[in-house]
Amino acid sequence: MNAHSSGELQRRLNTDPALSNISVLGIDPGAMITGISRRGPWLISFLLFHVIFPVLVRLQSWWYPDGDSYFRTTERSAVDVLAAALDSNPVLGEHPKGMYLYGCKQYGTSQESKDPRKREMLWRDSIGYAQLREGETILSNWR
Repeated sequence: MNAHSSGELQRRLNTDPALSNISVLGIDPGAMITGISRRGPWLISFLLFHVIFPVLVRLQSWWYPDGDSYFRTTERSAVDVLAAALDSNPVLGEHPKGMYLYGCKQYGTSQESKDPRKREMLWRDSIGYAQLREGETILSNWR
């Protein structure tokens, strides 16, 4: 889900009496080593994920001791996602809604993602691609 669709989903949830307490938070976990690239060429995977990436993570930990860096360990990204989902803190507040986070910090979205016309178009097209039909969602304002 990107900033366009998460913002539109939050807007629609806010207008639904039964679902208005649900919060949508987007989070950019940064670049991290995962099994998603396990099918790549062995040499490239080894060099990238076992040599280059660990060095970048270590260097960034010196430059950005608070963890605010692009290259993150899977553990660091997991902590950020869990904090966004479960914590109440000064950045998120008590009941955060419609926020986009970069790691553990609030991050602004593009002007384009705030354009109501473009958000509506993306929502409508996504419903078409997903072939969502009546009765498949409890969201009252899904069309």
